[in-house]
Amino acid sequence: MQIGRERPRGLLHKHGITIQRTRDWKTSNDPDPAYDAKLDRIEKVTRRFPDPCFAFDQFGPLSIRPCHGAGWRRWGRPDRLPVTYTRTHGVR
Repeated sequence: MQIGRERPRGLLHKHGITIQRTRDWKTSNDPDPAYDAKLDRIEKVTRRFPDPCFAFDQFGPLSIRPCHGAGWRRWGRPDRLPVTYTRTHGVR
């Protein structure tokens, strides 16, 4: 038996279930006057070279952090994760 992808999507939509990801946010307390120019340059480079990469720009030691997940749930605003996650061994 085969079913198309529209049937399950329609059933999930009927019951108010959508795919959602958690989001985070972080804003600077000291805005950079060259922010727009830097952002334009980053977007230009990422369009030209779409493969995943690491970019480092004026920040402290790199650490492993929790990452966002995705899952099926009832329609609504996605959960938010604070940027200041729990550090069990302090900070340097």
